[in-house]
Amino acid sequence: MIKKIPFLFLLFVTISCTLTMPAAQSFDDKVATQVAVAFTATALDQYFKSQTVTPEPTAAVVPTETTETAAPTPTLNSEDPVKSLGQPNWKDDLTNAGNWFSSGSYTSDNTKFYPSGGGIVATSASLKDDLRFYVYYEKKPKDIYIEEKFEISTCSGKDQYGIVFRAPNMQDGYGYYFGITCDGAYNLRKWDTSGISVLLENAAGDSIYTGSDKTNVLGVWAKDGRIRLYANGQFLQEISDSSFSNDGHFGLLINAKETSGFTIKLDEISYWQIN
Repeated sequence: MIKKIPFLFLLFVTISCTLTMPAAQSFDDKVATQVAVAFTATALDQYFKSQTVTPEPTAAVVPTETTETAAPTPTLNSEDPVKSLGQPNWKDDLTNAGNWFSSGSYTSDNTKFYPSGGGIVATSASLKDDLRFYVYYEKKPKDIYIEEKFEISTCSGKDQYGIVFRAPNMQDGYGYYFGITCDGAYNLRKWDTSGISVLLENAAGDSIYTGSDKTNVLGVWAKDGRIRLYANGQFLQEISDSSFSNDGHFGLLINAKETSGFTIKLDEISYWQIN
């Protein structure tokens, strides 16, 4: 059973005040010294064939209120890490999403996070390039594959949502932010002592379901300084970045850039420890 947590923190960052988003053609110049794009999907397949994945013990840590798991709406393909990792070490179907909140909900700068309908709902009326995110303080795993299932209502263009991971603490907002947009792109940002950096910007993701009334399952495989990104079980890209290679907190992010009242629902979250 998920313990009733005493408090949760809402961390946020206003990117428009600290970050000038680079044009797509300036990506290599801006981040080539920080990021090595290491794998294509074909290369990743060859990599997995040369590696031995050691599943964790089957005695997974699973909330007792979870009696069955609904399969994600998208059909996952052969690249899906879940097929080789077995049972998750931790899973929350968010039936009792109120366990994530100490006072029923949390609101900041026109963005509200609250439990509803067996999930965590986030609604934002802010139409700026702002990330708003909510993280879970109780768990702080290292070297994991984490997967989050999102249900989206009205959505357009560069409205964004996704996963926060490897946040080293609850106070300064540092960590990684993997987001997808409603028009089918994906982004990866980090916030460290040097400020906010764009590691990947508006890369095309063919496996991302676009537009309104869609469900997307996002995944991040993070081991030491290697990060692999997935959408609906399909590999997107791998980069190398060692800014945060230790354990860290995780959660969800929302960025309403085009739709006032943009609303997302985190329906399920799991992670697998990897060796």
